[in-house]
Amino acid sequence: MLVRRVKKVASKPFENLGALDRLIQYLRLGSSLIVAVLVMVLTLGALVSPSKIFIGKLHTCLGDIAQGLFDALQQSVEAKTANYVNNGVGLTTSEILILTEYTTSQVQSSPLFVVSSMYGWCRVDNGTSSASNATFRNHTQCHTVGSTYVFNYRELMKEIGLNAILEYTYGTLDGNSYEVSKPYVEYMDKLQTTKIRMVNVLYMVGCSHMVMVFCSLWYYSIKGRSLSILKERVLVHLISLLSLVFCICAMVSAVTLATISIQLRSRIKSELHYMGISYHLGRTWFAALWLLAIFSCISCMVWSGLVWCIAEKSADSIESYELGILATTNQTQDNDEATFVDQKPQEKQTEHLKPPPQASSSQARLLDDGDGEVLRSVTTSASDYSETSHQRVVVPLSAFSL
Repeated sequence: MLVRRVKKVASKPFENLGALDRLIQYLRLGSSLIVAVLVMVLTLGALVSPSKIFIGKLHTCLGDIAQGLFDALQQSVEAKTANYVNNGVGLTTSEILILTEYTTSQVQSSPLFVVSSMYGWCRVDNGTSSASNATFRNHTQCHTVGSTYVFNYRELMKEIGLNAILEYTYGTLDGNSYEVSKPYVEYMDKLQTTKIRMVNVLYMVGCSHMVMVFCSLWYYSIKGRSLSILKERVLVHLISLLSLVFCICAMVSAVTLATISIQLRSRIKSELHYMGISYHLGRTWFAALWLLAIFSCISCMVWSGLVWCIAEKSADSIESYELGILATTNQTQDNDEATFVDQKPQEKQTEHLKPPPQASSSQARLLDDGDGEVLRSVTTSASDYSETSHQRVVVPLSAFSL
């Protein structure tokens, strides 16, 4: 009995719907569910599997770093010397190679690459066997910081053993160490504040779409069944307003997170690209982020767009049509009344213009001569007029006195 009642309640929102209404219902429920799932992928998925769902990847391959160091040292020496061989100032290619090998040995502990996730970072090392020098599966070590984590690449490079690269690349900036450079510290603080806000917006978008799913089921369960139409209207307009607001929030969050990641990539490229270090965006995480923005827009269109644009215009057109019919009917009635009123004075005027009454049709008409002798008596009636209306009447001339 309980199971049957639960099934009846669960199937109630999906009953008595046409083909178009059912399609719209699927779009509304499906888009909200997909948005909620994508938010979970961006947040919980990044927490559970940070090495696969990450925001960015910093390539720190030792071979690329060695080549970058060699090119940087060679360009530096050529710029500061007169390019004479063994003149006491310049360096030969072999000397540059030796210096590069020494510098590279200082960064032997650097990982293959480092990934930056939503709540922390992971280092991936190229695992090798010291006995047979055979390569096996890469070793991944992750560090969870929290929602306040930002990709502080200078501090991270120091932590993974790239101090020599940092010293050579930055040295001192603005009279301070590269770690406490004022522009860099301000940039990281701004990045952290923006990232925390956008993550909170993602949480809000995900929770709101789950609420919209339940409100949608409630709306379809009372649609056309409730005696109070006001309840349906308030509910549908409330859901439409939520879809519009959180569509804007999702778009702002997606664009902001993408912008700060692209700016960070450009900054790393301008500072460290010649050292063989590069930064790339995570495809999986950003694909989920843009899908979140797209399905938020779809949810807004099937709610706010249909309710406020298409449905309202249809109602206005129907109302205008009904008002036009009523106006036409009223105008016709007014014309009939005016015609009736105008006819009354015409009838009265016609009565005044009627000729004076004549003798009755049954009255005898006498024909006499000059002596007063009655010659002939003619009696006529209405039937006689009708019968003789189309006939000739001949009167003898002797009846008239000349």
